[in-house]
Amino acid sequence: MLGAMMYDSSLKLDAYNEQLGKAHIQIEHQQADYKSLEQKFLSVKSQSEQLSEKQKELSTVIDTLSQEKSDMNAENEKLKNEVEQLKKIKADAEKAKQADKAKQEQKQTAEKKSSTNTTSSTVSAGGYENWRKINVQSTAYSTYEAGDKLAGQWQGLTATGTSVRWGVIAVDPSVIPLGSKVYIPQFNQTFIAEDTGNAIKGNIIDIFMDTNSKANDWGRRNIEVYVQP
Repeated sequence: MLGAMMYDSSLKLDAYNEQLGKAHIQIEHQQADYKSLEQKFLSVKSQSEQLSEKQKELSTVIDTLSQEKSDMNAENEKLKNEVEQLKKIKADAEKAKQADKAKQEQKQTAEKKSSTNTTSSTVSAGGYENWRKINVQSTAYSTYEAGDKLAGQWQGLTATGTSVRWGVIAVDPSVIPLGSKVYIPQFNQTFIAEDTGNAIKGNIIDIFMDTNSKANDWGRRNIEVYVQP
């Protein structure tokens, strides 16, 4: 009887041990599954954090692009306004140019009429007997150093190679030959025709002044001069 009970208890113990072994195996499987799930969770968490950082970066990029777009729109608007202003300035300048051109044409017409009425005759006045009297339009010029910006191109020399100085005038050689002596009553002095100029055509002379202010003060005048034959 006792042996039967011990045998039965042994069978039960073996069954318990078998169940316990199965339980241990199941626990190990569950632990392995847990570790796998934990690794997946950590991986997903890391990916989520990376996505969050990328979203922040994208948000920053979007904000930057939006600001740049706004700045470009403002710059475009500014450029449009500047273009409109330049168009207006150009139109005003063109009107002023046309008005000045018309004024110059009227002036030239009047000067041509005056030139048509000029005379070139032999006179006898103030000791300049037999000198030709010519009605001319006179202007004045000076040196670059004195402030005449147009004088820089000829570097202080006349068309005949001499130095510019008081007493020299520029002429049209077809009207007054170079080297001629020319008496100008306004200065009560005889000048020498040693220079020429692109704008000196016909009955025009250009008087050298030692200062730019004197040249500006002289301006443009219609005068009579006497040319030595």
